[in-house]
Amino acid sequence: MINQLPDPLNDTLKKPTPRSPDKSGQGMIKFKQAAYILRPLLILAVLRHPTVAETLSISEAIGRALAHNRDLVPAYTELEKARGRIVQAGLKPNPEIELSTTSDAAFSNEGERTLTLGVSQPIPLGRRLKKAEAARRLDLALILAEIRNRERLLIGTVQSLYVEVVAQWEQIALREKLLKAVNEFIAISQRRLAAAEVSPIDLTTLGIERDRLKLEKKLLLNDQLALQLQLKQALGLDSDTPLELIDTLTEIASTYSRRVFGGYGASPRPDQRIFELVADRAEAEISLAEAEKWGDLHIGLEYENEKAIFESPIGAEKDDFFGVRVAIPLPLRNRNQGRIQEQQATRKQARQQSSALELRISHEVALAYGRAKRFEAILREFEQQLLSAARKNLDAIKRAYSEGLVPISQVVQAQRQVLELEVAYLDILPNYILALIDWGTATATSPSLKRDYLASTTELIADLKKDI
Repeated sequence: MINQLPDPLNDTLKKPTPRSPDKSGQGMIKFKQAAYILRPLLILAVLRHPTVAETLSISEAIGRALAHNRDLVPAYTELEKARGRIVQAGLKPNPEIELSTTSDAAFSNEGERTLTLGVSQPIPLGRRLKKAEAARRLDLALILAEIRNRERLLIGTVQSLYVEVVAQWEQIALREKLLKAVNEFIAISQRRLAAAEVSPIDLTTLGIERDRLKLEKKLLLNDQLALQLQLKQALGLDSDTPLELIDTLTEIASTYSRRVFGGYGASPRPDQRIFELVADRAEAEISLAEAEKWGDLHIGLEYENEKAIFESPIGAEKDDFFGVRVAIPLPLRNRNQGRIQEQQATRKQARQQSSALELRISHEVALAYGRAKRFEAILREFEQQLLSAARKNLDAIKRAYSEGLVPISQVVQAQRQVLELEVAYLDILPNYILALIDWGTATATSPSLKRDYLASTTELIADLKKDI
């Protein structure tokens, strides 16, 4: 069954007003000119209002949202930025060339001068580059976990909106079904009125019931339009793109209930992984800060050419020198104490937040599971007792009415009773499914959620060329 979502804004098409014939032929020339001018606008209108609807099951809707949600797509760029920081962190410092010259031109100007040429290489100590690269790898893993957590929440949002839109559609379909039944009763009553078997009051009662159902349908269409727009935004679709949802509430409930009650185990959530990675990164930053307190060891080679002027008989004399220069940093005052203290506090805070999150997750899972079990019991009671009895009662009253044994008011009352029970059932069924969705969101068990956030940083870096 395909649920073609109605769009109240495009339900009506105005018929063109017929044009009177132009005997002079000028009308045809003007029409061609107008068609030539309006042709680009007509093409643009066709492109802006495609006739092909986007037909999606709930799993396809999730896949489209993960690929095209316009709030999520920019987040993937953060992975590329993190990869660049990893590359930069592992690069060795550049060598330095030094050139200096001195002369006595500003003083005695006897021609004395020196020329010094040197080259030096900073050498990081304490495996600083490796530690910096390890910290940036943890940044990459942290960003990936944050993206997967956003995807986990987006999956739950798309599932919930999909269910709510389908629920509105089925509520509308229920009103259409009842409207058809009321119209049939009106036709029967009109024939019986002609035979003086019913009173005009009966027809009036049915007319009021028909108008009430029409009004409810309009209100549902209005609510459904707002839900459609929210779902389209989550899917990355334009607001005027037609949308067809092919899964029914019963099908969704059957699939999702197997996940909840079929022994599917909970998976570590991305936000749990986030706090673990924050603590790990703090450890890496502490190690890096301890390595950076030494700075760089500078080793250089120098060549110096000197020209000196002496009194006669020595005169001018030139000398060449070659030397080695070593600069060793001494962490006597600044040993990155403040930075180390900050990261120690960050590590402690992340572990505290992780503990709090574990407690919150256990409550979320228990709440969703309990709601799902209670709604399941209520739905079973509706199906096996209330709806079954009400429908049998309505069939019996319809037969009695066709035989002239009961007034139309009893039929309307019995039909309204069935309607109210079916409406209540369609209110409970989406809530049952939403509880199942909440359980899946709380346990991170959706098949559409990637598990690469659980990988080690080494595995992530080895997978750099793949599309994370």
